[in-house]
Amino acid sequence: MVFGSGIAACTAPLHGLKQGDRMAMSRTIYHGILRFAEVFLADWGIGVDYFDSGDLDGLTRAVRPGETRLVWVETPANPTWAVTDIAAAAEIARKAGAMLAVDSTAATPVLTRPLELGDEVPKRPFRRHRRRRRYQGGRRILATDADAPARRRAVARQLRGLSPGRGMRTLFLRVRRQSENALSVARFLEAHPGVELVHYPGLESDPGHEVASRQMQGGFGGMLSFLVPGGRDEAIRTVKRARVFKRATSLGGVESLIEHRKTSENELTSTPENLIRVSVGVEDIGDLIDDFETMLSGG
Repeated sequence: MVFGSGIAACTAPLHGLKQGDRMAMSRTIYHGILRFAEVFLADWGIGVDYFDSGDLDGLTRAVRPGETRLVWVETPANPTWAVTDIAAAAEIARKAGAMLAVDSTAATPVLTRPLELGDEVPKRPFRRHRRRRRYQGGRRILATDADAPARRRAVARQLRGLSPGRGMRTLFLRVRRQSENALSVARFLEAHPGVELVHYPGLESDPGHEVASRQMQGGFGGMLSFLVPGGRDEAIRTVKRARVFKRATSLGGVESLIEHRKTSENELTSTPENLIRVSVGVEDIGDLIDDFETMLSGG
């Protein structure tokens, strides 16, 4: 099923749940889903059990056989890009009689196809936000078998007016170039003395690199984040020095974007105050590196 926005596709599987059901959800995911779960699911009589992204033992403990109907993971997970083994998570969910949903925002179907790895409800997001596009240019795709919850999702899409109004263009061209640029940016940042830590599964030093290498083909996506010394204030100052990168909360367009992530989120997230999130576009890589030189040198 194709939806008109990312949040529309994310909430549709929740309409497949019934009162008394439970879902297991990773803590590091798009903050809008955390907010939706907090505000609505308790009122609907649906329980939520949380686990850390990428922690399969934690996922096993969070799943309650006979009660858990949906397992929700995002991989790589926004904004730390932690990687979850989709095939292993699918097996844990299957043994408990639950369905697995994978939010594959950062990977897109160009780099990861969760259905081939055992996921029963892969979502390949990206919605339009004002003039800034996410990767799939206004569409979010939800693929699933024709089961009863799937029919409920279809009805939710129809009755709530969630159908898409735009098409996908240049997706493969953009994602490949964005992935190449992001890897170059990540390697530059990892070697820079003004950076504490870089989160990007394409780096050999990243904890999720081995799993990402198995389930992402042709690149590791255009999203990364990094930590700077000096806390929140220095992170905000760093972002304000950007000239090529646009300061905006979105991702996936041809233009490179940067933001102090915690400012854009809510109190439910555990995002570090000194974390800067980057959506790498298709500009000349030399211009992007030069911009980071300026930002990190205090210029």
